[in-house]
Amino acid sequence: MAVEAVRAEFLVEPFVEGFPGPHVAAALEACRANGLEPDVGPFATAIAGSLDAVTAAVHDMSRAALANGATAVQVRFGESPTATRFGDLHDALAQMVAAVEEQLGGPLSQLSRKEKQAAVRLLDERGAFLLRKAVESVGELMGVSRITIYNYLNAISRPEQDDAAISRPEQDDAAISRPEQDDAAISRPEQDDAAISRPEQDDADPR
Repeated sequence: MAVEAVRAEFLVEPFVEGFPGPHVAAALEACRANGLEPDVGPFATAIAGSLDAVTAAVHDMSRAALANGATAVQVRFGESPTATRFGDLHDALAQMVAAVEEQLGGPLSQLSRKEKQAAVRLLDERGAFLLRKAVESVGELMGVSRITIYNYLNAISRPEQDDAAISRPEQDDAAISRPEQDDAAISRPEQDDAAISRPEQDDADPR
């Protein structure tokens, strides 16, 4: 009976794309030493082969990574659920979408309008829309047009304009100084004090 190929995905931490470090390099070399060529992705590395080959590679990979400074090694056997669901969707975007769906509690297509707007904001914060055709892909997953996605993105920047309006009350502060003009009016009674001296002229006239 033929044994189906086994797939394993692993993440060696810390991992910085473009700067893997000796712990990641050691993990990849351990896989190759077991006859498996690792497929390095932005969030995980995959290997596939016979059960014996994959389990041996995972064992040696974990030891090599930890011995060379890895802080953690995460391993998952089987097809990634994101890869199964999203098919040809960019791996990085698929991971971001899966994380946002988990955070919001459901698939993008089943979210309310307000939740979809929140999802777009979360994806934007993760840099999802810097990826090629991300707007179209997210729109398809949500069941909306790319124009709607652009509207959601535009709405994200509008609160910044509203912040500028908060400064308008500063103009009203100028109005607070108006009572200073009234202070000048307070001095008017001084003119009336001069009138008080007029009776002295009347005192000079004994009549």
